[in-house]
Amino acid sequence: MSEELTESLQTMKKPARGKRLMALGLGMVSVLALVLFLSRGDGVVPVEPSGADLNFAEAVLTDLVEVTEFEGTLGQIEDVQISVRRSGTITAVVESGSVIDQGDPLVWIDNEPVILLYGELPAWRRISTRVEGPDVMQLEVALSEMGFNPDGALFTIDEEFTSSTKGAVEEWQASVGMVADGVVDQGEILFREGPINVNSVLVEVGDQIGSGTPILTTSKNDFSVSFSLPAVDRDTVPVGTAVTITLPDLRKVEGTVSEISAVASSSQSFGSVFAAIVQLSDASQVADIEQVPVTVEVVTDRRDSVVAVPVQALLALLEGGYAVEVKTPTDLALVPVEVGFYASGWIEVGGEISPGDLVVVP
Repeated sequence: MSEELTESLQTMKKPARGKRLMALGLGMVSVLALVLFLSRGDGVVPVEPSGADLNFAEAVLTDLVEVTEFEGTLGQIEDVQISVRRSGTITAVVESGSVIDQGDPLVWIDNEPVILLYGELPAWRRISTRVEGPDVMQLEVALSEMGFNPDGALFTIDEEFTSSTKGAVEEWQASVGMVADGVVDQGEILFREGPINVNSVLVEVGDQIGSGTPILTTSKNDFSVSFSLPAVDRDTVPVGTAVTITLPDLRKVEGTVSEISAVASSSQSFGSVFAAIVQLSDASQVADIEQVPVTVEVVTDRRDSVVAVPVQALLALLEGGYAVEVKTPTDLALVPVEVGFYASGWIEVGGEISPGDLVVVP
């Protein structure tokens, strides 16, 4: 028996590295029939049932999962400034509190709109006929999503800007009040991954701006969870780790560790910690929640398809090792077991015990 397991069995709970979900206990008893125990070749010893009523639990074939909990905070990402690559005079701008969707204007410069389109890549160049690349495909996807390529009949979505693509661009430009020249300049569009919630507007009508001047601030629609990751857990919880978030109302939502800081800071509780961010799989599940404390649950170890019994069923033998009392058709039998992985009040056992066997539980 390892020192860690012995300590956990004695203390009932392991508090380090977050709060371990292990409610473990062990009744330590003396087994006086060791002569009989050693004399049986199969290691099974008949035991006289006591006069008291006995409680039984069934040995099961199961997956044992060790979960570590971290305290976190759910909220929207801090304000992010939005700028456009265009200079001129502000002639109109959206209002604070607005939600800008694909195809909507953010600002008008020299009386021409700058339009939001969805895409991961920034608009880094002029897009026109004979230009090829992933930004072209991103533009074609946006045009199709906005209805300017009905049923894919006008152009093929690929990385090539063709005359058919140009025709769709001209139609779209005319619909939003741009000059319909079939050319998309940097200052005409802004690519973002999704809608923009306008927190504040940084410019006013009449302002003269240069390319790159911030025009508004936004928070991402997606909520995120921040938590402190102890240095001892850094290797077991890398970026990409799937986690479960427990909300204050006990609802659970799924997420993924999306970012871990490269530099550690000091924590009074855990020593060195890294700031970590969890991106939620479905932010709509928390859209009505403001900044609140949550619990981040991470699977840090597991064993699949093992035979397990409640840890309270283990009996410590005077000579060392462990056994369980198993119900037989006529009485009880003391069966030696080898112990392994443990979690959530259950422990892996090996030896002459099978799923379905009934074991005595104090």
